[in-house]
Amino acid sequence: MSYWYLAATALTVLTIGAHVIGGGPVIHRPVLQSGLATDVKAVISVIWHAITAIMVLSAIWLGLAAIGRDMGAAPFIAAQFFAFSGLFLLYGTLRLGAPFVFPQFYIFLVLGLLVSVGYWRGLQV
Repeated sequence: MSYWYLAATALTVLTIGAHVIGGGPVIHRPVLQSGLATDVKAVISVIWHAITAIMVLSAIWLGLAAIGRDMGAAPFIAAQFFAFSGLFLLYGTLRLGAPFVFPQFYIFLVLGLLVSVGYWRGLQV
């Protein structure tokens, strides 16, 4: 049992909940109710739900990795989480003038670290 992957699984599931329950009404629905063109709204919905799917698939993989069914995707999932973290840092800086305004920056940074440590610890066994 990898407790690093287990912790990453739990935090990923909590993040999915925050994305769906908190982000839907605060981010996704207001965009859909805006005056943006219908095709732009459709693309935004695809992206919104793609992020949900990516997070769900990551949680499933991490859960399997936690119980020893490692399928070798840890470096990719860690890189994905670090990339998400970096994007929140970048757009906080470029669009809002402050690098650490989005809490998602911290969440994805911690997720990337948990997965990375789990991977490195697994290599040492």
